[in-house]
Amino acid sequence: MNKSLKEFTLNLEVNARLHVYLAGPDVFAPDPIKIGAEKKRLVTEAGHIGHFPMDPEFDSFGNNKETAYKIGAANEGLMKMSQVILANMTPFRGSSMDVGTAFEVGYMSYKYDSDPYVLIIGYYENECELNYAKRLTDLTYNGNVTIEEHGVLRGGDGMSLENFDLSENLMIPAAIHKTGGEIYMSFQEAVNNIQVLWNKKITSMAINLD
Repeated sequence: MNKSLKEFTLNLEVNARLHVYLAGPDVFAPDPIKIGAEKKRLVTEAGHIGHFPMDPEFDSFGNNKETAYKIGAANEGLMKMSQVILANMTPFRGSSMDVGTAFEVGYMSYKYDSDPYVLIIGYYENECELNYAKRLTDLTYNGNVTIEEHGVLRGGDGMSLENFDLSENLMIPAAIHKTGGEIYMSFQEAVNNIQVLWNKKITSMAINLD
């Protein structure tokens, strides 16, 4: 690629209006539509296009597996069209992040392996213990954890605890790091850094092509 064409292409990619999938347990909140609308508004203000898991509409909706499968397929469709995922990592119903959100991070991580134009960004919304091992110790084991040789932590049920000074199971921060993403302490901070991280990612990709 000649220099002028490369610079033109880089400029387009750096200034792209990105599709952003908003992953998280917000769908279980008392007023998820309101939450989704507000988050999409903030993404729009940042110059991008937000997609909330409850955006798809269905002709019929019931409490049955057929509806569940439709929702799953529709949300995968939103992720397929998105370059960025903002993942709400706030602990949900226990010591770890929402399991559906964790799956969606994994989905985008896999997508990245064949499409480098993918960026995973994590964030927390509520104050919580940010050391995953400490959170497991306190919330899952109620402090019933022993320290063994080489610093191995073991719960009262005999199972060991991850202890890597990360805020979540290692697969989540690893996926975020792999794509050039970061973890932030609020949704607004995550949104504010979409363009910053994207530009850094694209510039790095261009340098590696030299």
